[in-house]
Amino acid sequence: MRAQVLYNKAIARCLIKGTTAVATRAIGDELANSKDDSTAAIGEMIRLFSVVSSVSNQITEQADLRTSKYFHARADVCGITLDPGTYTVTVTFFAKNKSIITQSVYHAVDVQPQKLSLVEADCVGTR
Repeated sequence: MRAQVLYNKAIARCLIKGTTAVATRAIGDELANSKDDSTAAIGEMIRLFSVVSSVSNQITEQADLRTSKYFHARADVCGITLDPGTYTVTVTFFAKNKSIITQSVYHAVDVQPQKLSLVEADCVGTR
């Protein structure tokens, strides 16, 4: 839920910034072509604002890398075919020396015919 809100906010922010830059450029171009000198001067200022806005958008829209050091080093996917039913699933993460790092146990995992059942597990630490 929180990820969807963050995603929607990022999309909205990007659309607003992009639309503002394009709209100000179009308005500036229109006014700059005016025969009235003061209106043309205002148009040139708006076009300049549009360029500054576009550059600012490019500078500020960078990936947030503050938490990147905590991302997983790799992602593995495994699939097994089971008969329909309810299962207890244990996901075990092993170190290179075969010792157990961590386990995640999922009770009452419902497997239905012709449907995908997913279990997600992660291991942040390593030994």
